[in-house]
Amino acid sequence: MRLAVAWVCLPALAACSSHALEPKAPGAPASADAAIDVAHDGATDAAARKDAGFFASDAGPLPSERYRALAVAAGRDHMCALLDDHRVKCWGDNSIGQLGLGDIVDRDALEDMGDHLPAVDLGTGRTAKAIAAGRYSSCAILDDDSVKCWGLALVQTGPPAAPDDFIGNAPGEMGDALAPLDLGPGRKARLLALGYFTGCAVLDDGSSRCWDGSPTPTDIPPSPGRHVTQLAGALGVLALYDDGTFAPLGTGGNTLPSPDPTLGPDLRAIAIAGSRNYDCAVWANGSARCNGSPEAWWPPSLAVEITSVGVLEQSSYSCGIIGDGHVFCPKALATDPWNNGDSTPAGRFVRLGQPALSITSGSWFDFCAVLLDGEVKCWSDLPMSSYIHGLGGTVTTETSWPSIDLGTRPTP
Repeated sequence: MRLAVAWVCLPALAACSSHALEPKAPGAPASADAAIDVAHDGATDAAARKDAGFFASDAGPLPSERYRALAVAAGRDHMCALLDDHRVKCWGDNSIGQLGLGDIVDRDALEDMGDHLPAVDLGTGRTAKAIAAGRYSSCAILDDDSVKCWGLALVQTGPPAAPDDFIGNAPGEMGDALAPLDLGPGRKARLLALGYFTGCAVLDDGSSRCWDGSPTPTDIPPSPGRHVTQLAGALGVLALYDDGTFAPLGTGGNTLPSPDPTLGPDLRAIAIAGSRNYDCAVWANGSARCNGSPEAWWPPSLAVEITSVGVLEQSSYSCGIIGDGHVFCPKALATDPWNNGDSTPAGRFVRLGQPALSITSGSWFDFCAVLLDGEVKCWSDLPMSSYIHGLGGTVTTETSWPSIDLGTRPTP
């Protein structure tokens, strides 16, 4: 059971230290960091970036009736999107019902997407406020602050590994038939994330409740003097607190690396992330590090701009959003599948046509991002990845980077 974070996380990175470029072309920067500075020269001017082609849209504005996304969440081989009318649609692998459509039919081809892809039935009158996805599970915080999950059950409903621990893989299991998780008497969910074997919700009283597939949840009291501001799914679930500290929530989590005193005095964490194999943190001084790789640093000239980052489960590949909405992948090379961007010695920018607002974490091979105009675009660690892209293996190029087709809103 791989339950991963719903929305943003960060890098399991490669070394991107400054070094002399050889041979040095006329006018070329003297270091990898300088190369990146040149690659996004004029960063403070959005118009300059558009002129440079970074945010030149390849599709134009979507018609008003088309769905846009508020958030997107990554499972191992499936994705879910929170739509702008607060419905939820999921696509990709559906081997045990993680798409919540009452069957085990994969939705990974062009003809499966758009208006052919049903929304998840959350119950009569119910909509979603937030979503999470994991290896074989998906969850939503609903408009009444309850939590519903489908796929591999967070709460054991029968003998271990029994078929009735799969939810949403057969007719009649979703909608009003799907009971919300027990949050405790009168409690409401505020935050939610899914780890490899666990899921945790931060509740309205500051306490947390976690599930690991057993019948009984684990209750965690509020932490005195601090409050959880972000949850991230990794092997377990990680919590970021308002004092800039972080720790595993419940059981099953990895341990993030300790701060390096040589980095300076401001070591407050401002973002955390993870996948099954990598836990990561971004510090307020601009450094970023993950525990899964000894070469885990972002280029310093970009690390100071990081707003959110995602990391893959299978490899140490990571991509992050910097302050102006660019997506940068530190380890990516010109020969990698995400080859529509601008190469630097330290990695590649990915051209998505719009500034990115958030990026997924925890997928096996794929990233997806929600863009400024509500489009969702995905790219892969593989030459083709039909499961996550919903594009039937369509190859993306610099001039063709299709958005995920989320369909049109129902007519009132």
